[in-house]
Amino acid sequence: MVDVVMLGDSDVGKTTYIASMYQAMQGSTRGFTLRAAQESDHWRLTSRASEILHGRFPPGSDRAAEYPMMLRYAGRDIFPVTWHDHRGGALNERSSSFQTARLLHRLETADGFLIFGDASRLLDNDNRSAVRSTQDLTTHVLRVLPQRRSRATPLVIVLTKVDLIGFAGLDLGRIAAPFKALMDAVRGVADIHLAVAPVACGPATRGVLRPTLWTLCFGLIARSQELAGNVGMHLSAARAAAQEDTVWRRWKGAVRADRSLTPRSIVQERQERALHDWSDVMPLIGHAVQLLSDDPASVLSPARPTAGTLAAAPAPRCAHRGRRYRPEARRH
Repeated sequence: MVDVVMLGDSDVGKTTYIASMYQAMQGSTRGFTLRAAQESDHWRLTSRASEILHGRFPPGSDRAAEYPMMLRYAGRDIFPVTWHDHRGGALNERSSSFQTARLLHRLETADGFLIFGDASRLLDNDNRSAVRSTQDLTTHVLRVLPQRRSRATPLVIVLTKVDLIGFAGLDLGRIAAPFKALMDAVRGVADIHLAVAPVACGPATRGVLRPTLWTLCFGLIARSQELAGNVGMHLSAARAAAQEDTVWRRWKGAVRADRSLTPRSIVQERQERALHDWSDVMPLIGHAVQLLSDDPASVLSPARPTAGTLAAAPAPRCAHRGRRYRPEARRH
């Protein structure tokens, strides 16, 4: 499960973004697709995206919303991902607010963050409220970042409505100035992976996949690390079972109904299953990284991931003679 928190004012474009992104992910993107967990959500998002493509935008919402989905590759489920849409103003309400309490909990447990800013408003020198609201939002995010050491966390600053000011000659430094404190704080932190993504939703949609792919790429890495850990756990259990697999125990097991189910064989079966899952996920990381390289101008980052730098985990060792397990060597 990957939980992604989306933060921004109620009219910054989060609802528009999630619909546009979902529609874009319906077509196979190098084999990757997203599918809403609820059929009603699927039809609601695709219908809303169709309206957006015709220039009819949904109104801003002051309510929190959740969008549970499944990341798929070549028609196969990979892992569930839930997008949590929170309005940033909830952080400035009294601490007893239910939405505030829920959002603070999400900030502490989320696997990734999308922080939204209206590019057209941030460029408006007279719109100080937009700048102040953005700065307040980043302050709350900064408070939870120290708790995320040793935990890979994608953090994307999504600049919306860029079509209103134009992509040509875009002054990202000026637009992203309200996020400077946050960007400075995470620069050089190995576990926080920052990206700045200008996007446009509407008849001329542009860049909507970049924030999502950045986030899901690190989700794949986390998943591969989890699976590699499972392999290691089963390997330790297999070694312990091997020590108990004596001739005396085998003779006692000969009188059982199922003579093949020894402790060692059971653990080895579980390890092979874990290796199978791990080998299915590992090749997908390279595909996800390639997606981010398809349009290098869409995402600006201090450290763009590469297939080499984001190698999720070393190949786990098999119990049999301690050899490295390679996906291409797996028997089908």
